[in-house]
Amino acid sequence: MTAPTFDLAVTEEQEAIVESVRCVLAEPLDWARCAELGWFGVGLPEAWGGVGFGVVEEALLHRELGRHVAAGSFVATTLAARVAAMAGADDVVGALLNGSARAGLALGTGAHCLAVDHDSGLVLRVHPTGANLYTIEAVRSGTAVDAIDQTTGVISATLEGVPVAAIDGPDVWHRLLVLGAAALTGVAERARDLAVEHAINRHQFGRPIGVNQAIKHPCADMALRVELAGAQVLVAALTVDAALPDAGLEATSAAAVAADAALANARAAVQVHGGLGFTAEHPVHTLVARAHVLERMVGGRPSILAALLNARATD
Repeated sequence: MTAPTFDLAVTEEQEAIVESVRCVLAEPLDWARCAELGWFGVGLPEAWGGVGFGVVEEALLHRELGRHVAAGSFVATTLAARVAAMAGADDVVGALLNGSARAGLALGTGAHCLAVDHDSGLVLRVHPTGANLYTIEAVRSGTAVDAIDQTTGVISATLEGVPVAAIDGPDVWHRLLVLGAAALTGVAERARDLAVEHAINRHQFGRPIGVNQAIKHPCADMALRVELAGAQVLVAALTVDAALPDAGLEATSAAAVAADAALANARAAVQVHGGLGFTAEHPVHTLVARAHVLERMVGGRPSILAALLNARATD
């Protein structure tokens, strides 16, 4: 069987989508405005109330969200709209798409979970064999957990009751991996840009610090990680969109590569910035925090690598 080939070049239409997202994110974040522009239904068919694009466009959107460290449950709300649409919960779909409802993400297996952005009204639990969407009333015994990212609310809780929407199959799980990987790639990209900018503008002994190998080599490594992660995310998005047999392998690979890129680039950016990068007020510090939160949202590196090894063994 001939392996499929993919064109990873971004089209003019896709570039226009990315540019419009950048323009919106240049201003203070407005959830209603995001909903009005159709961000939560970019990948939903028009028959379900969506915009009608595919996973690639969703990934490009979430890459920009990651790059701008946009606070909010964008990934969970996007996926929750798909789950509700597939389950025929039209009223829930409408509320998610128009911005009047949001969804948090439940992490963990079994009844116990960590609920991320739990104050969103709905909570989505995604697993490799399906997805369930609960109302916030199903979250019981919530205990606040300190999150490394102060813009993200987390509680340790138990999910109870019947979900308002439930579907079977791995499609939403694969999409979670791809969108999470896209956001992680955006974090890695932003870390690279901040490091390079600082290396050019920061002078010591009359010359930019970027002329030193101890600075330029890490910056080059950061750029390489971004390119690798970005390419794998696009391959995974195209594979998942086409529902190819190796969609799980490609999506898991994207999560693994992007998580490594985001965490490594955030660490490197802190080092390039020196003591300045350790301060909580600096943008680099927020990238470190967001990289860890997103990495956990896609399962955590140990689980991702274990799933990747298992997928390759059974491929």
